[in-house]
Amino acid sequence: MPRGVLEGRRVVNNVQKSSSLFLFKTMFTILLTVFCIFSNRTYFFEPRNLILLEYFIIGIPCFALALERNSQLIKGKFILNILKNAFSGAIVVLINISVLYFFAKTGFANVIDDPNTTIDIFTTMCVYAVLFTGFAMLYKMIQPLNIYRGVLITVMVFLFIMSIIYARKYLGIVELTDIRNILLVIVMAESAFGLIAFINNMLTKIKISMEDKYSKQI
Repeated sequence: MPRGVLEGRRVVNNVQKSSSLFLFKTMFTILLTVFCIFSNRTYFFEPRNLILLEYFIIGIPCFALALERNSQLIKGKFILNILKNAFSGAIVVLINISVLYFFAKTGFANVIDDPNTTIDIFTTMCVYAVLFTGFAMLYKMIQPLNIYRGVLITVMVFLFIMSIIYARKYLGIVELTDIRNILLVIVMAESAFGLIAFINNMLTKIKISMEDKYSKQI
């Protein structure tokens, strides 16, 4: 019986983490599609732009997490936990790309939305916005850290850096040389962790308040 309970915890907890990462991409794709419809522009990415997201944030980590032993207690509701985690990451992606889009329209930091000039810079910064948010999501999903998870995220970050250095042209991105662009990317990377935690806390409080209101009505 104890082994059955532990196996159930492993399946539920690991599937919950993997599902949050998979649904994260689906949610931010929907939000960005709606944004593009209302802003009357083409979608921000080509398939090759998100290869690193598919491999180093979703594909390989999800496979590795699914095989890990996990005896943590199951907390909260399965579906709500998945939706909350994925939605918080998707909102952060939408915020970051909306900011970049505003800068592109105003000409700030040389992020110009013009296919004949620096559209590659704009696309590159949007890709970084998604990737850093994805790594923030992955880091949150593997808490608490242990040796297995620490090695996993370290290897993924290493492969990500190597890909950015040696395979940029295959990913449809360019090297950022303007210091303003680099600073914007750094700000997005640092803010992703805090924004995801903040939105998660807000969603948790909303869920708790709704449950309290429902229980009082009963």
